[in-house]
Amino acid sequence: MLYFLQDKKICTGWAACVSVCPVSCIQMISDEEGFEYPSADLNVCINCGKCEKTCPVLNPESLKNDFLHQECYAARINDDSIWSQSSSGGAFTALCKAFADIPDRLFIFGCEIDADNIVKHSFVEGIENIGKYRRSKYVQSKIGLCYKDVKKLLLEQKKVIFVGTPCQVAGLTSYLGTKPYENLLKVDFICHGVGSPLVFDRYINDLKKRFKTSDISYSFRQKMLQNNELHIYVSKIQYGSKKTYLEKDAYNRLFLNQLCLRPSCSENCQFRTLERTGDITIADFKGLYSVFPNLQGDYKNYSTVIFNTYQGLKYKERLKQFMNLLSCSINDIKLRNPLICKTTPGNPDRNRFFEDFEKGYTISNLMKKYTHNISFKNKLRLFVKNILYRRYYFQ
Repeated sequence: MLYFLQDKKICTGWAACVSVCPVSCIQMISDEEGFEYPSADLNVCINCGKCEKTCPVLNPESLKNDFLHQECYAARINDDSIWSQSSSGGAFTALCKAFADIPDRLFIFGCEIDADNIVKHSFVEGIENIGKYRRSKYVQSKIGLCYKDVKKLLLEQKKVIFVGTPCQVAGLTSYLGTKPYENLLKVDFICHGVGSPLVFDRYINDLKKRFKTSDISYSFRQKMLQNNELHIYVSKIQYGSKKTYLEKDAYNRLFLNQLCLRPSCSENCQFRTLERTGDITIADFKGLYSVFPNLQGDYKNYSTVIFNTYQGLKYKERLKQFMNLLSCSINDIKLRNPLICKTTPGNPDRNRFFEDFEKGYTISNLMKKYTHNISFKNKLRLFVKNILYRRYYFQ
């Protein structure tokens, strides 16, 4: 790691230092857990210090924005087909539409799973191309040189929307500096943490062995409806011409149990705060019926939409053209989704988990060993549901 990052619990791995380096001497190197950390070629380094000055963890003052009294909403997109393709209420797509004056002149940066099941950030021009950015991806994405691409487009007076984790948006903000960009909208989300790309890669390889194929396509957060009850933690696995659906599959369970998170996540996260770096924050809306009891019987889930800055608030009225917005308080969100402003203790078994992972344990064996709180009754329930889900799902 770089000289000013002596503890992996500090580094978020979003590579603002790579983008700012004037001699391109910094590259991201994966460790034994699959997480990337910056490393400099000291033979090329000119000791300018820009990498240290740009690190968002070391320079929180660089992240200050026109923070306002937050306006909070539960929101659902009006287009049912887009809702069915989204993890929550379709806020990402609706925000892209609200921000675009002329759709094909908008550049959207988001997270995708490519054909090789690699999770990465990329960008597209035009709203019609954003389908691959919908739905959650519980793996740390490769950011590459996206920050440089954002700045280049902004300087060309293009409109840009960037969506990422709070620390990822912080990296972009720190890289861009104090100059305001009216043509940029930064969107973060309430984050559980980022999972190991290497653990996810092993899971994909385990699936290939299980289904006896080299052709696997994986998708997080497929919506499934059963007996008028919506289930959202369902993965869709396409293998060859066949497909299957698994509720809280092995990787998801490891992730949700905080076993494969980056060291800078959980109790070490410095970006779980109400003073968000993003202009707008989105998420699942937790406890919908307790906040809006009149929605009982409506199985469709909603997004949380929080306007954090004046830059974000400018697009509220336009967003109403595409979403149904129900006003609520920030306390409604804090109470039911405390990750917006609270860290959580990491899993005490995390280090032992990665020790076994490095020994070559399969994901299935790791799940059996470390998610031991699942009873036989619940395992049977999940097994039955996974069979039934093949009949009830939204494409």
